[in-house]
Amino acid sequence: MADTLSRARSAGRERQSRCPSTGLRQAPAPRLGHAAGAAFPAPGFLRRLPRTAALLAAAVACSCTLLAAGTALAQTSPRPSLPPRAEPGQIERDLQRRAAPRLPGKIPALKGDFRIPPDQAGELSLVLTGVVIEGSTVYSDEDLASLYKDRLGRKIALAEVFKIADAITARYRNDGYILSRAILPPQTIADGVVKIRIVEGYIDNVRIEGEMRGGRTLLDAYAAKIKASRPLSNAKLERYLLLIDDLPGLSSKAVLRPAKDTPGAADLVILVEHDGIDAFARLDNRGTKFNGPGRLWLGAGLNSLTGDHDRTAARFVTARSRRELTYLELG
Repeated sequence: MADTLSRARSAGRERQSRCPSTGLRQAPAPRLGHAAGAAFPAPGFLRRLPRTAALLAAAVACSCTLLAAGTALAQTSPRPSLPPRAEPGQIERDLQRRAAPRLPGKIPALKGDFRIPPDQAGELSLVLTGVVIEGSTVYSDEDLASLYKDRLGRKIALAEVFKIADAITARYRNDGYILSRAILPPQTIADGVVKIRIVEGYIDNVRIEGEMRGGRTLLDAYAAKIKASRPLSNAKLERYLLLIDDLPGLSSKAVLRPAKDTPGAADLVILVEHDGIDAFARLDNRGTKFNGPGRLWLGAGLNSLTGDHDRTAARFVTARSRRELTYLELG
């Protein structure tokens, strides 16, 4: 009887473990415990570790995590730079000669009247049919036609013709030809055709005045370059006046006057002054702890000592402690 019951129970369990649809045997379902540890059992090797060893493993894992984060931060952090005044070559840049600032331009004063309009220009009128321009080498007739073409075929006062001449003069002056101008020559206006003459000015004579030490050969060469510029442009005149000022110890001032004997030309007078000795002293705090916070600068120069527009100069720079910065230059 007992054997019969045992075989019946075994058969029932086998039937429950098989799938009703497929007839295949199913794995037995796990038994759930009453505690969390029973429901989710820890791996066996952790259950066998002592409590101290587990704590040690956790500490090692935390240290590795912090080390990796520190390495990543070091790779992304910018490398510290030197203070601006401590960069290599900073002292040499401070000691370099700085060129004196130049004036924006040396445009000489223009004295005298170059054109006198007639008093009755506003009372006479004509129908303007054409304009003949003579003497222009800078601009073509097409370049200047835009200044008067809107008046062609219209009855205008003679003063309007002088305005055309003034517009041509302004075109020359705005483009740097400071001595050029447009005039109306004596003429009889027939059929409404007006003649306008362009006087492209130049320098007829250059006179250099003032006391100076050294030869005049170089100044005479600059004066010849100015006279050869026809028509004279402001760029050429300014260039050679600045070259004169670049000579050691020289400063100049230029004045233009209408030439007495040459129509359309001007005379240039260059007044020069010579300074044989110049000196300077300066105290600043632009240094750093690497080369001394305070610096003293002393310098002097002799101009045209040999009479050939030369310069002999000396410069001395030092800090509060001479061991930090001492510089002497002769040349």
